[in-house]
Amino acid sequence: MLNFNRSARRLPSSDALLSQVLERERSATLSELHALHWTICTDRGPVGFVSATDHSQTHRRCEFLIGFPEIQRAVAMEATQLAMEFLRNRVGVERLTAHFYPENTHAIKVATKFGFKQEGIMKGYFRNPDGTRSDLVIAGLLLTDELPALRWRMRQENRISAHTS
Repeated sequence: MLNFNRSARRLPSSDALLSQVLERERSATLSELHALHWTICTDRGPVGFVSATDHSQTHRRCEFLIGFPEIQRAVAMEATQLAMEFLRNRVGVERLTAHFYPENTHAIKVATKFGFKQEGIMKGYFRNPDGTRSDLVIAGLLLTDELPALRWRMRQENRISAHTS
């Protein structure tokens, strides 16, 4: 969580309460929550999530978040690509914004592979529990027709790495 969202509310104290929160989120519509959440599953069960939050239909934009606790490069890349295409083609989103802590270089590097461009750093944006302040990196991506080509390139890379392993 320190790399993902330091200001997120604490998780509920029990699995039952967490299940209720997740069920409310799952059953809500985009217009109710201004967010969409996908739980990414493989044959091993849930492995991560992709979310689009702070959706604005007027401005055709949203914040984009991905979280995969274990490194599952191919699954994470494919899920992210599919979510981006869904947002563009079905929801009409034209711009994605992502926020990062500056020290989370892995997340910044992955976002760059998807075409996100760093747009700025908000200095001292968060106040930490110890009283220090943390910066926040902002990156953006205008959704274009280039997304399917990225998926094709990822599949080719996966085939190449599978054959060389």
